[in-house]
Amino acid sequence: MRKHTRPRKGSKRIGWVLLLSVSVQVLLPIQPLFAAKSEKEIVLRIDSSLASIDRELVPISPEDATAVPFLEQDTTFVPLRFVSEALGAKVEWEQATQTVTMATYDRQILFAVGSRQITVNGKDHPLSVHPILRNNVTFVPLRSIAESLGSHVDYEDGFIRISGRRTTASSSGPVPDAPIDKNTALKEGMSYRVYQHANFLDGFATRQEAVSFAKQYANATVKNRKDAVVWDSFPPYRIYQSDKFLAYYDSYADAISHAKKYANSFVAYKTAAKPVWTFGGPSKQPVYINVPLIRQLPELPRGCEVTALASLLQFAGVPVDKMTLAAEIRKDPTPYSEKNGVISFGSPHRGFVGDMYSFNNPGFGVYHGPVYELAEHYLPERVVDLTGTEFEDVLHFVGTGTPVWIISNVTFRKLEPYHFQTWMTPDGPIWLTKKEHSVVIVGYDENYIYIRDPHNKTGRVAKQPFKEAWEQMGRQAISLLPEV
Repeated sequence: MRKHTRPRKGSKRIGWVLLLSVSVQVLLPIQPLFAAKSEKEIVLRIDSSLASIDRELVPISPEDATAVPFLEQDTTFVPLRFVSEALGAKVEWEQATQTVTMATYDRQILFAVGSRQITVNGKDHPLSVHPILRNNVTFVPLRSIAESLGSHVDYEDGFIRISGRRTTASSSGPVPDAPIDKNTALKEGMSYRVYQHANFLDGFATRQEAVSFAKQYANATVKNRKDAVVWDSFPPYRIYQSDKFLAYYDSYADAISHAKKYANSFVAYKTAAKPVWTFGGPSKQPVYINVPLIRQLPELPRGCEVTALASLLQFAGVPVDKMTLAAEIRKDPTPYSEKNGVISFGSPHRGFVGDMYSFNNPGFGVYHGPVYELAEHYLPERVVDLTGTEFEDVLHFVGTGTPVWIISNVTFRKLEPYHFQTWMTPDGPIWLTKKEHSVVIVGYDENYIYIRDPHNKTGRVAKQPFKEAWEQMGRQAISLLPEV
């Protein structure tokens, strides 16, 4: 072992500090003059790319924000480069054997990646876990390395403090640990950070934890390590004119109604890059989307709505069948009755009305509200209710390659009034027709709309009559939003 002398007071500190990486091909010498044992207080946070050294905030790795402390096998691992420099140790890396030598003024420590042995001043000691390489960065078990360098480590609520081991004036025992300085700013280095407007609120290791916390606040955003917004609590539909932000809206219909006032405007859904509506209307080119055709018969004679929904969800990659959806759709259990010529029955706005499985019993169907609710169960925050919009706005979704579930009637033409009747429901009177039907729009051209019809073969219908029938049935439509 080389002998090293304590540097004289005022001597200049020289040498090299090696960035440990598997790409290193040369052996760098240990600095011949070693720093004295570190008395700094270092505070880290699991998953944070920031550290506090004597209350000064510093990056753990300026080159790699993902090189952060982590827990594995009940052990805290930290980047070797950071902990060695912070504790005043100089490092030498032997590429051929993947061996590390750390040295201070009074200690020389040797260990190897993958080995559960550490040598301190020539004496071997076991390690409970071995150092590891992750993304070309060497991570070491913090407590073993810090204590080998004569430092003390304690933990509290995810915070870690490394400090020189102190003793009382009257004994050699350690002073009781003071509370760790839980610098909130350390959490700004975590994988997911929550802000309210520009104010930092908290940091989290997982997106789920961050979003769960952020939901407590209005105007909150969650950002990842790349500083990209991955979730926010602002209204979901955002209107822009070119690059200028104009307004937020909670509903798609309200958003596009406002956006139509501005040339070159578009509507975005949350943080998705692809607009859900663009000024100028849908594409003028013919569109046809390949959507699964699922038939409602023979199992579901009144199940067109859930069968059409199954086609939409399967298009989105959700492996759900019509029978599962039939069982899960919300129901209105109000029984059928007729007195003095007045029919009383359930409301399709509340849930499916009557018997879906047989024409032998009274039944009707269900409208967009419960269908939207069920679709949202399978694709949270991916379903949009287009009900109340203009037909051209519905076709805008189709034009971008997304099919649309709608309510129409079996003729796909506007019905005469005698096809309708009034029922009394728990919500009051409702005007409806037993010819109600649901299909999926999968394409269009100048003259026709292309559909997946659960009751018949897929086909095309004349555009203008189809539009009028849809409007007569309340402009009900549901589609899918881009992933964010």
